[in-house]
Amino acid sequence: MFCAASAGHNARGVRTFLILLIVAAFLLRLGAVVALRDMRQGPKLSLGSDGVEYDKLAARMVEGQGYNLRAGQPTSFRAPGFPLFLAGLRLIFKQDYRPQYVAFCLLGALACGLTYLLARELLTEGAARVAAVLLVFYFPHVYFSTAFFSEVLFVPLVALALWQFLVYLRTGSLASVAAAALALGWAALTRPVAMLIPPVLIGVLVWSRRKSIRSAVAPVALLVCGFALVVLPWTARNYRVHGKMVWIATNGGSTFYGANNDWVIATVSHYGEWTSTITQPGAAEDLAKDEVDRDRSQWRRGEMWLGSHIRWVPLMLAAKYVRLWLPDISSPNRAFVLLNVVFTTPFLVLILLGQFRMTRGAEFWTPGWLALHGTGLATVAMALLTWGSSRFRDANAPLLMVYAAVAVSWLVPSACRLLGRDSRPPDA
Repeated sequence: MFCAASAGHNARGVRTFLILLIVAAFLLRLGAVVALRDMRQGPKLSLGSDGVEYDKLAARMVEGQGYNLRAGQPTSFRAPGFPLFLAGLRLIFKQDYRPQYVAFCLLGALACGLTYLLARELLTEGAARVAAVLLVFYFPHVYFSTAFFSEVLFVPLVALALWQFLVYLRTGSLASVAAAALALGWAALTRPVAMLIPPVLIGVLVWSRRKSIRSAVAPVALLVCGFALVVLPWTARNYRVHGKMVWIATNGGSTFYGANNDWVIATVSHYGEWTSTITQPGAAEDLAKDEVDRDRSQWRRGEMWLGSHIRWVPLMLAAKYVRLWLPDISSPNRAFVLLNVVFTTPFLVLILLGQFRMTRGAEFWTPGWLALHGTGLATVAMALLTWGSSRFRDANAPLLMVYAAVAVSWLVPSACRLLGRDSRPPDA
């Protein structure tokens, strides 16, 4: 009787915290949008071309013109996940941008809730609440909700996928594997870097079932099939419109070549950075090609440059890695840079301290933890291949806040006890 009453009390406490967390996160993000944006206006080029093109793709789809930026020229340059989401909002709310900003804030708040649920699979209740609260106030994640960035959708999708994967490790529920696979598929359509995550999770599954490999067959097959079910229809569409194989998008070459060229070693301030390939050798020749051949040509140009600058590679890798863990200071808006440095640096310090703490404890190398570590390493690998973008880092904000919570529970354990009873986490 006591156990049942205690469990009911705990469940009510979790629900109450989750509701309060999501409401607080939503209101904070909505306040940021009101302060920084005219909610009646769409994305501006001052924040980069990504948002402008996402919005244009969504508008053209709703108008029945297909997935293109120019009439009669189907494109795969931008991954379709976020434009499709925007198109759904346009179907409902027409050209009113206010509901889109509200949806961004809701997704940001949902990511905070999912971070709590994810962290509860690995940490004590108090530490899980710390992770979620940290994400509520994490400046880059708050800022995502104010712009037409694909991270708005990508962050909650990855958090959902990892949470459901950890639920499977704890319960053996194949429904959770299916949910993780579908979420990862949409995440890959939103940011193709997510294609690196399924191999990580498959490796964790096989390793965790190494004493009975047969038991890993069903979850591995379900993960692969669920992911493919989401991604392959878009791959088939790409082949139909281009006549060539394109898994998701054709902008990988420009990202790779833009990060591996003479410009990035011209001055110290450029180390680990990216520049537009329009300014690079071969730009005119590449622009004359169709976008698939242009993408492949830019991959080759980047590879050739690396091959002829081998001695620079160690320094470039170090610069990319360092830049990945620094606040974004590339904006010409000095006030934004100051805010970013002041309000992001403490979190980054906690994240790095948490990572250091995890190297000193075997409890942080269970299958559940390996799923998080592998996902983070996939992002690091992409940054080392291309450039040290803070957006690459912050697209993994939920797992970063789990790392930060480890640091808090290590340095200030009373903070965790204050937020929740210091009970043991589920065995993930």
